[in-house]
Amino acid sequence: MHKKHLFLAIAVTAMWGFNFPITKLGLAAIDPLLLTALRFTLAALPWVFFIKRPSIALKWLAAYGLIFGVAMWALINLGIEMGVAPGTAALLIQFSAFFTLGWGVLLFGERLS
Repeated sequence: MHKKHLFLAIAVTAMWGFNFPITKLGLAAIDPLLLTALRFTLAALPWVFFIKRPSIALKWLAAYGLIFGVAMWALINLGIEMGVAPGTAALLIQFSAFFTLGWGVLLFGERLS
């Protein structure tokens, strides 16, 4: 592994790690659902002008945004506000990969391989 790649991996890990304590600080002053809305608006707004929309039905794109943005992150923010430790919340969010696999199998008939 190149030193540059190692540095980038550590930088991404550090940014991800700082994400949850900063969320806890934000929740001290802002409602969890508002913080979720601000997070996704500020993250997505610049990119909608530069990245072409995927060639999928708008309903699937909206469903993904609502499930990932509203359901998952809003619940994580609510959990942190209710007392879940940021480190625990970071681990819980990693389980979304397994839920994604499960939904793919149950809803879309995908096969695991």
